[in-house]
Amino acid sequence: MSSHDAIPWTCPRTGLALVLSSERVVAACNQAIARRSLRNAAGGLIVLPLSGGLETVDGVYLYPIRESIPCLGRVDAILLRAILTQL
Repeated sequence: MSSHDAIPWTCPRTGLALVLSSERVVAACNQAIARRSLRNAAGGLIVLPLSGGLETVDGVYLYPIRESIPCLGRVDAILLRAILTQL
């Protein structure tokens, strides 16, 4: 499955389809986590690394995947804007 193939989940915030995040985006998230500079939509500091991600088709939000389990709570969302400026 490519990073642009839709999967059967939708964003709990927007209802938009989710696609798998690229390894590059996940690596950038993990670098921000290591620097202790990545926060979720609720403002909480993210401390656990991601094994993958699901992002909205418009590229606004990313939902973490940890140990093959997607975290799709509204507060789990990460604004991709902050990450994409680091790529």
